[in-house]
Amino acid sequence: DDASLKMKILQNLWHNVPVELIARGDDLSIGDVSIEVLGPPEGFVSDDRNDLSVVLLVEHEGRKFLLTGDASQERELEFVSSLDHVDVYKAGHHGSYTSTSYELVQKTTPSVAIISAGKENRYGHPHGVVLRKLEEVGSEILRTDRDGDIEVEVREGGLEVTTGRLWY
Repeated sequence: DDASLKMKILQNLWHNVPVELIARGDDLSIGDVSIEVLGPPEGFVSDDRNDLSVVLLVEHEGRKFLLTGDASQERELEFVSSLDHVDVYKAGHHGSYTSTSYELVQKTTPSVAIISAGKENRYGHPHGVVLRKLEEVGSEILRTDRDGDIEVEVREGGLEVTTGRLWY
């Protein structure tokens, strides 16, 4: 079938690394880390490749991490009602105004927001509107264009955040 063919192609592209198709509602675990797949739904099709991004809610030692890829605000609205506070939010689409909806930020009130964007990128990421939304809920905003590498570790129930090397 079509799904089996896609799996074989993906495995060959990744040198026979096992590939698993996931969709909204799937639950995964790696050791004591639980992962809930929030999107996209099974069989989802879109002309906008950003909306095909996998969206994950990761939990480790009681700390929650929301990873939204490049999903648009429209896609965020499909899963936001199932969320509450998150400790770390990896901002969608490099801080573009097309992601990080007001509803998502208000519902999750992230303690830490991480934005991955290149220094002086041609798109102007992160967008000022996104920064203001995150500031309004009191998120600590970390940006790769300004802060360099960003590492978050769960230590004894708390978060340890370090920033590092700038690559330019």
